[in-house]
Amino acid sequence: MTRSQQINNIIEKRQPLVKRIENAEVQLQKLGLELQTLAQERDELSLRGELDDPELRAQLKKIDFTTIQREIVSELRALDNLRKDSLVRL
Repeated sequence: MTRSQQINNIIEKRQPLVKRIENAEVQLQKLGLELQTLAQERDELSLRGELDDPELRAQLKKIDFTTIQREIVSELRALDNLRKDSLVRL
């Protein structure tokens, strides 16, 4: 088997991993957008005074969307690095 064939075989074997990584990236990006929407909704409800229940208001304020968003960004970076490594290391 030539070196070129070996490289092609390695690339073919890594394609399923790359696809799984890409799917995970898409899902995390969607999750990030949904969290943004939830944070905006929470803030709008609070501003409009539609949260009459103080306990509910307190519980909603406890949700730290910023930290969750940072974790998503961190995971996206890690997946990006993993995807690049999977394609580059030959």
